[in-house]
Amino acid sequence: MNPAIGLYILIGAMLLGPQFGAGDVIGEGVRGRGITLRLDDFLLVIIGFSWFLSTALNKEAGLFLKTPVNRYIAYYFIACLVSTLIGYMMGRVKGLAGIFFVLKYFEYYVVFFMAVNYLKGKKQMERLIGAMFAVCLVVCLIAIYQIPSGVRVSAPFEGETGEPNTLGGYLVLMLSVALGLLFHNYGTAKMKLFLGGLSFAF
Repeated sequence: MNPAIGLYILIGAMLLGPQFGAGDVIGEGVRGRGITLRLDDFLLVIIGFSWFLSTALNKEAGLFLKTPVNRYIAYYFIACLVSTLIGYMMGRVKGLAGIFFVLKYFEYYVVFFMAVNYLKGKKQMERLIGAMFAVCLVVCLIAIYQIPSGVRVSAPFEGETGEPNTLGGYLVLMLSVALGLLFHNYGTAKMKLFLGGLSFAF
């Protein structure tokens, strides 16, 4: 009913949501683990489906608004499909693993276009980025808490066999946003202090 609420829920669920193991899947031998699903994967199906329905009912709202990166998103998605199909033909990709990972990539584009459709002003963008930084702070504190235990630091709620690369990629992305705003001299003195402290937590 409210795309904004869906976006805020996704921001929290992407790193703070629990992870579920879907068991062994044929073709998922690269990491030696079964396919894993997070809470946001299920939420994206629900929120994405409701978003498609709302755009179908509201003719004025475009499904895929024109942005400077639409063309390159299409190129990348086609490259993923073609390379996966070639992998199937060559026998290097088996079972549902290839299709699953392509769909996982497509999820990010669904979130992107949902955000593009929702954002109408600077204040909305600032609130979303503020929510991202709040979640990032919680993730950093949980990661720092894991360090003394001697285990491989990973994202929260990933279980005993966490994937540190997920946390690493997330921190690189959030650090670039924080430093970009900080070096751009954005916000009040309190905001700059928060961004500096958050960057140090990375």
